[in-house]
This record gives sequence, C-alpha cells and structure tokens, in this order.
Amino acid sequence: MITRMKLCRATAILLLASNSALAGTAANNDENEGKNKKPLLLLHVGPPKTSTTTLQYFLSEYRSSLQEENWLFVGRHYTEDGAWMGYFDKPFSNLVDFECQVHAWDSDLEEDEGLISVYHDYLGEDHNSTSEITGDNRKDWTHSVDAPSCWKSFLAELNRVRRSGMNVLISDEMICIRGHNQEEFHFDMLYDTLTPDWNVQVLATYRRFHAWLPSEKNQFDQYRLSDWAEMDRFLEWGGEAVPPMYDYIKAAVEDSQNVKYPYLDDIMTEYGKYFGTVQTLNMHDLSEYKTLVSQLICRFVPNATKTCELSKTDLKATSSKILNAAKSGYYDMLAMVAYEEGMINDQEDPRLTRTYVRDAIEKQHEEVLKKKPSDFPLQCPTLEEMQPLLTKSLAYEEQLFPEYHAANKDIHTQEFMTMVEKKKYCSIDTAATLEQDQWRAFLEQLVYEEDDDDDEDDEESGIPPPVNMAIHDMVSEEL
Repeated sequence: MITRMKLCRATAILLLASNSALAGTAANNDENEGKNKKPLLLLHVGPPKTSTTTLQYFLSEYRSSLQEENWLFVGRHYTEDGAWMGYFDKPFSNLVDFECQVHAWDSDLEEDEGLISVYHDYLGEDHNSTSEITGDNRKDWTHSVDAPSCWKSFLAELNRVRRSGMNVLISDEMICIRGHNQEEFHFDMLYDTLTPDWNVQVLATYRRFHAWLPSEKNQFDQYRLSDWAEMDRFLEWGGEAVPPMYDYIKAAVEDSQNVKYPYLDDIMTEYGKYFGTVQTLNMHDLSEYKTLVSQLICRFVPNATKTCELSKTDLKATSSKILNAAKSGYYDMLAMVAYEEGMINDQEDPRLTRTYVRDAIEKQHEEVLKKKPSDFPLQCPTLEEMQPLLTKSLAYEEQLFPEYHAANKDIHTQEFMTMVEKKKYCSIDTAATLEQDQWRAFLEQLVYEEDDDDDEDDEESGIPPPVNMAIHDMVSEEL
C-alpha cells in the first residue's frame, strides 16, 4: 500500500526531475541563443585539387555583392587567368602563414619564434595532449603578449571585423594542409582563437578519390619542383626524383599515410572533433545547383540571396573555362633521366639547372613539336592493377555519402574507366623516349639561352605561393 509520505516523496522526485529537465532545456536554449548571437565565420578548407581556385576566383568577383549582404570574403583571390593575388585582407593570411606561426622574426621581441613557441610555453616541453589548456587559458595563450607582432595584427583585424557586425567567409586550402602538418597546434589555434567570439562552421569539398589522387600527386610534384621550394637540383646535388604515377597510386592505396595532402575523410574527422559536423560540397552532384560556386553560396552562406542569384546567372560561372590547369611531370622525369645518362653537361655550364632543362623540354615538345604530354611513349598499368584504386574510391563514397553512392555507383565506375582510357594513370616511358634520335640530339646539344620573357618574382603577398605562380588549381581535364 502506498502511504501518503511515499506519495509525497514520489511527487517531489517527479517535480525535481521535471524542473531539472526544464532547467537543462533552458540552459541548452541559452547556449544555442548565445551561439546564434555570434557572427558566423565560414571556413572553407579545401582540400587541394577540388576546384578551390574556381571558388576563390568567383568569391572574389562577388565580394561587393556579399558585402551588401553582410558577408566579408577575406580569403585567397586570383585574377581571371589564375594568377594568385594573396589575401584580400592581408592580416588574415597569418592563419596559415608558416613564418608567423612557426618561425617569425619579430623585431620588437628580437627573436625568431612564431606563435607555436607560445603554445608550447603554455603546455610545457613534454606535453602529449592539449588537455593541459583549460578554462581561460584556452583563449589567453593565443592573446599572449609574447605572441609575434604578425599574429597580433591578425587578432586586431579579427576583432575589428567582429565589432563591425560582419560575417566572415574564408576559403584557403592551405588551412587543411597546415592541419595535416601541424596537427594539434593547428586545431587548438583555430578553436581557441575563433570560437569564443564566432560561430565557426567548416566547409570542405568532395572529389572522387580515383580522380583526386592523380591530380593531388601532380600538384604536390609541382610544389616540390617550384623555384620557391628550391627543388631545382639534380639527384647528384640533393634533388629528388618524381615517382611514376602508378608507383605513387599503389603506395597511397595501400597506406593512406603515403598521400601527401589530406583527403576529405581525414578533414571531416579532425575538424569535426573541434567544430562539429563538417559541411560538404559535392563536386559531382550538380542536380540542384549547376556550378560549385552556386552550391557553396546558395546552400551554406545564409541570407546571401542576391549573390546566390548572381552566381546562377553569371555566364562566366557557368562556362567550362579552365584556369590554372595542372602541369605534367613528364618533362621533369625526362630531364632527370637524361642527366643521369650524362646528356646534360651542367659541370661545364652550371646554368643548365634542373628547372632550365625541364622547361626547355616542355617548350620543345609543346611549342616546337606541337604535341601534348600524352604523345610521349607511355608506361601504363593494367586495368587489374588499377582495380584497388576504384575499389577504394567506391568505398570512400559509400562511407561519406551512402545514398548518393547507391544512386551513382555505375556513373562513378564509368568515370574511372574513362580516366583509364585517357591514360591518366600512365607515366612517360623515359627509356623509349631517349631512344628517339630527335630527343637524344636535342638534349645532348642543349645550351643555355637567355630568355627575355622570364617571369618576374611575385611580390604581391607576404606568403609565397606553394606552387610556382598560382597554387591549387581548378579541376582540369589535363591532369
């Protein structure tokens, strides 16, 4: 039998539970309301080789329209021919600037330590995790008086923009590359700097793995071989050989640690730990929006209705023009083998550098002989050898977009087969090429000639581009 005392106690417990639930709901509502009051900061982090230059070019074009709708685009911008012009708002480049974050010379502090040294000071020399940064320290370390002046200028600009009431859109594939290389420091730096005052949402772009991987490989090779990276030396002088395409793909499929740039699954996992669900743009799904830039603006930039409509009707945005197409690595591979076989006499003329020989081969092949890289003798893997790449590509899509994968598996497979037919997974057969009399004669007789049209150094930005002039290109049919 239930006594009056037991009934009263049960009623009290129910009331207490009800009040606790209401209090919890109110607390969650307060938290959400506080989050919604913060200005929005959209962080489009790439990855490389997912049409980032396309997006950045058109976001640059629509910057005035975005500002009218309370959005400030501060990321990378390019000219119409793909030339990189740095950041619109230069202090924001310090989010990715290696010099500022890792090795910054600060005349006020008279030291050459970047922001990362402050980070390690807060955690101690032997820290293994970020758990030691707690409470107010999460923000204090990024605002330390010991931070380099470049970082302080970024914080001042970030605060100015926040006080103006503007939302911010940043697009830069170097963000995810820094995360890939700097790991915990990078994520703590972004989280502790941005989340106290901004509602941060991370965006990334999906490109099928079988198409992304060879393009990523070519891009990384260009980065290593650029003048900026100082990799213009032959093997004898400390240079590294560009690996054949199939060798790279085979290693990458067997172990993802061999992939040089982060793929979408890694980005979603790592950034998701700090910022919640990473929103994705799908390069292949143009059923609702006909261009990737429309997909980004119309789906992910709130209240940008005017700019959304502009992106749908802009003839340039809907054209198929390719900017900043990836360059072939065949010319460098041929230059290296020719050097190893003694055809390049750089001892007699040190101006015959790896860069010069590579560019001379490209000019001879494309301008004089009027041929494409695919016209060289090629070494191609068999379809059976390439099957693991397709298997992994299909598995990634099923993991990331199960419904889309189920409806488009056959299209996915056909795209892969088209790349095989177009010999996108092949490499130059250097031995067969050097058996041709015209190439042996050209390389053995090569002499240095002054070029009146040498490009001037790009001094537009405080951070050098990681690949020649324009960095991570749009998606190109010429991988």
